[in-house]
Formats: sequence, C-alpha cells, structure tokens
Amino acid sequence: MKKTLTVSLLSFLLAHFSIVDGQTMYNRSFLPKYGFGFKAGVNYATQYTPENEGAFEVMRIFGFSAGGYYNYFFNRILGVQVEISGSGKGSHWKENFYAQDEKKDLLTYIDVPLLVRYQLHPQFNAHIGPQISILARAMQYDYDTKIKADVSDFYKMIDAGIVAGVEANLPNHVNLTLRYCHSLISAYKTGGYNFDSYNSYLQLTAGYRIEKKMKIQSKTKSSLRRRR
Repeated sequence: MKKTLTVSLLSFLLAHFSIVDGQTMYNRSFLPKYGFGFKAGVNYATQYTPENEGAFEVMRIFGFSAGGYYNYFFNRILGVQVEISGSGKGSHWKENFYAQDEKKDLLTYIDVPLLVRYQLHPQFNAHIGPQISILARAMQYDYDTKIKADVSDFYKMIDAGIVAGVEANLPNHVNLTLRYCHSLISAYKTGGYNFDSYNSYLQLTAGYRIEKKMKIQSKTKSSLRRRR
C-alpha cells in the first residue's frame, strides 16, 4: 500500500512539473535566468523558551533587516537563492517572581540563508531552506537602570535555523517578501542562562532586483514563428 501511494505521489509531481513547465514555455512570460538585488525591512522578533513555565513573560520586539541576494534558476520554475543580511533579533522579557527584572536583549546577526525557490507564477514565488546566522553584537537594556550592557558571553557565536516565505515580484523591479524563521538550536551558551532559548521572527522586506534575461526566450520565439 505504501509503495503504491509513493508511486502515485511521484507520478503526480512529475505530471504537475511537466504541465507547469509547458504552460510557462508557451503561455507565460519568461523569468530571468539569474538575478541579484538589495532588500531592507523589519523583523518582528522574539525568543521561544520551552522551559519558561511562567517564570517570566517574553514579548516581541522590532529589529532591522538589510542586505543583498543572488538567485539562479535551473529551469523556469525551480531555482536557488542565497542571501546575506544584517538582522536585528532578541526579545523584551520580564520576570514574574522574585526580583521582577525587566530587560531587553538586542541582538545583531549576519544571516546567510540558502533557499530553494519555487516560482508558482512569474509574479509570485514560495521559498524554504536552512539559514546560518553569525552573532555580531549582543546588548541588554535594563529598564530599571536605563543601562545597556554587553551580554555576548551568554550567546553562541553561531545560530542555525529554517526559513520559509513567499514573495511578490512587482513591476519596476520591486519585490515584497514575507517570511518566518525559527532557530533549531538554542541561542544561549552552556553555562550562560539556566535555560534554552530559540530565536524566531517574522520578517517583511521590500527589495529592488537587477535581472539577466534568459537567452532561450528569443530562440523559443523564433522556433514558434517557424512552426507557424
């Protein structure tokens, strides 16, 4: 039964890609073979702590995001995209017992995601892939003392997570991207804080793309004219 379902699923996927590829060739505009661009926006970030158990309240904060990207298409619907960007993360947290401290961890990472990009339509794509993040700065703001302190000794230098999102390719080379990222490893060093915490954020960016048109476009048009 499992073998039959697997074969059926693979047959469906192959048929789907063949149909979409055919529609892209004859009925839809051609996308660039490769391109690059720049993007900037905001993160709506927090830190997920499974062992919290009500000891403190964690609230989201806003952070910046800015960088560049490069993409390459293997065919008309499937490609890869690599990015590098500065990214603000962290959280605003408050203890519910004992000292009732209230602080904000302000983290700056260099994010490097490697994404598989599925072009559902020339103006729309979905993407997913792993992301490596390198800690550039970790500061903590104390709401009582109004002082910022360096807390990089509490945080790991490398973070790793998964990214998934959607993107609209608008006219005039403008992109709008919405994605979610969640870390797969704890951001804290062993011996730092007494619990694990995982970075996560919702990201909205606007970008400007620079494209290289596929040469196959003119060849396909010529072949279609010859067939007529």
